[in-house]
Amino acid sequence: MQETVTTESAGTNEMTSTKETEALQSSPENGNEKTKETIVSTETTEMTTTKEVEALQTSPENTNENTKETTVSKGTTETTKTKEANTNRTNDDSGSGSTSECADFEQTNKDLWPTPLWLAAYPGSGSVMWTLLVRATTGFPGHWAYNTDSCTRQQSFTCQTHWPAIKNGYGFGDPISGKLRSDRALFMIRNPRNVIPSYFNYQWETKNQVKSHSEQAPESEWRSWRDKQFRKQMGKWKNMIFGWQQLQNTTTVLYLPYERLIDDTDGPLLMQRAVNEIRKQSAVNRSTHESAVFNIAPDKDIPCLWRRIVKGDGRSKSKRVKKYTPSYTQEQKQTLLDMLDDAIQQDFVDAPLNILDILQGYRDDIAVNTPLEIDGEEDPTVKV
Repeated sequence: MQETVTTESAGTNEMTSTKETEALQSSPENGNEKTKETIVSTETTEMTTTKEVEALQTSPENTNENTKETTVSKGTTETTKTKEANTNRTNDDSGSGSTSECADFEQTNKDLWPTPLWLAAYPGSGSVMWTLLVRATTGFPGHWAYNTDSCTRQQSFTCQTHWPAIKNGYGFGDPISGKLRSDRALFMIRNPRNVIPSYFNYQWETKNQVKSHSEQAPESEWRSWRDKQFRKQMGKWKNMIFGWQQLQNTTTVLYLPYERLIDDTDGPLLMQRAVNEIRKQSAVNRSTHESAVFNIAPDKDIPCLWRRIVKGDGRSKSKRVKKYTPSYTQEQKQTLLDMLDDAIQQDFVDAPLNILDILQGYRDDIAVNTPLEIDGEEDPTVKV
């Protein structure tokens, strides 16, 4: 079934075959929850439009030059640029989560044409944050595949898609179509009890021409949309994971849980694993059409780049003021639990073990931390 929602996207229209979704190029991202034994849910997601992403990638805050202090006089520091300027050499590997000064990796081989990895994600799972991370670590932005062929006409190490949750009639985001010759995928995943309200809020902001990630939708509108869309969106969330896991021509090589990707400890390690997968991709020289060897950010720079994008100045400046925690009815909570139980015990028994661990973690969190609505009010006994 198709969902009829009309929104406005920055620069590029995102459309399904029934023209229902035009605003998924900048999904609602960058929340702040963790999945350990218990996930603490927040809805402070970080989300930008395409123009905002470009601005972040090229802003002065993202271009740092390592300097060497030479003279200090009355509060004025004279500096001398070192040979390491623009190459991410000011690293803070303390793991404290504080903002580090480091610049995006500069891709000097302008003739390099990589074969991009697929980056699959249900809307609201953190894929806009990923565009900043991939730009910082590879020198090329992560592109989107919707009603344009940007992933084949522009240089990128990843190609992002919401297929099959969001489809269009062109096949550019469809790994089965063969329009993008890539047989490997990364999969961004997020706890369903948090990703659904995040996706809804982005749609509400766009529909009402509100700046991305600046305002939380009224709670009454969330509840109305939730009651109409809950089962449909849950089915799409589950079917997207299952659909990519079942592909014959594409292998999901790494799952990227959003909650771990933003975690101070797990985030840099998970980003390192993703970078290692990017290094396995092939590339050609577009001038000679011969195989090309490429460089991306070295391992020692990954923690610094991760901290700057996810925790520091490299991410979106806007923050949505949270007025309430999106709640669910008892019936909807049980549906979430039943869906995850079914996925773990039947649908994904042959899947890689890490996806089963991720789903089990989500199931445990939903059982304990889901805010419940009782007679139109949130249950005060549920701690979130």
